[in-house]
Amino acid sequence: MNPTKTIVVVLTTILSTCSNSSAQITNPVRNIQIRTVDLANQTVEVHNFGDTDQSLAGWRFCTHDEDSAFRYSSAGGFSGITLAAGESIFLMYNNDASASNEFNISSMGNFATPLDAEGAYAIQFYFQTPFGIGANIADFLQFSEGGLDNNSADARSSIAQDVVWSDQNAWVSVGDSTTSISLNAGAENSEINSPADYTVQEDVPDLIGDFDDDGDVDAEDIDAFVGNLDQAAAGDLAELDLNGDAMVTLADHEILVTQHVQTSTGLSGTLFGDANLDGSVDVLNDAFALVASLGSVDGVSWSGGDFNADGAADVLNDAFTLVGNLGFSAPQ
Repeated sequence: MNPTKTIVVVLTTILSTCSNSSAQITNPVRNIQIRTVDLANQTVEVHNFGDTDQSLAGWRFCTHDEDSAFRYSSAGGFSGITLAAGESIFLMYNNDASASNEFNISSMGNFATPLDAEGAYAIQFYFQTPFGIGANIADFLQFSEGGLDNNSADARSSIAQDVVWSDQNAWVSVGDSTTSISLNAGAENSEINSPADYTVQEDVPDLIGDFDDDGDVDAEDIDAFVGNLDQAAAGDLAELDLNGDAMVTLADHEILVTQHVQTSTGLSGTLFGDANLDGSVDVLNDAFALVASLGSVDGVSWSGGDFNADGAADVLNDAFTLVGNLGFSAPQ
């Protein structure tokens, strides 16, 4: 074996081993970690990733947001509670607990509220007090709008740094559409976490006009629409009713083409006659596509030149439409 390669392999192995060993759980209480913050349902999940049950007697939360800091749960909040290995408990910020492993915050002491993505929020779970000692924190998580530092919510960030959190100025970035924050698989093996160890789930609105659910609005969606023209917009067809008149009509077809279809240039909406959906109507692409289909009376697609949604390619409707927009581009 090449000696140089041997040295590289050995060094890589040593560095990897050192890195992994520094990240491993050394204090068993730190197997208790915040696994999920569900902003949509207003819950915080704490999970026991260890192999043994853990008594939570004396464990307390400390929370902060952009408006308030040092909100402590009560000393007896978890009295008599044991978190079994592989199980979770849930803090219910809506105070709607209905199971034995769910705890209303109203009965647990003081918490910073609301639990949301506006401003900033930090939460620590202490296995013992006093609160001002980082070594007493079992787990820590802080998140803020846009990942910006916050001088109110960071009240305990400095003592968490290098104990259970990587950098007091590092925040999980969230926004208006954030629904949850989850600890990534494998990150539970580390005592010290960072924003990179979490996945932020966003509530992405449905893409209007994406009728085939492939993540874009293209000629296939126009053709799918045309196949349901003049039907009642009920059930699965309701999404085709873009003007709200409870029918799938040519008025909806116009809205789809001029406002929602996506062009190859990044625009939303194009002109009738733009067969290749590049945002403009020209001879080389669009007119040639129409000419190739001209005279066909059935089964013509948008890309083949059927611009009036009748399944045919003709002069009176489609060619005249194309000529009317020839040389023009969709507005920016």
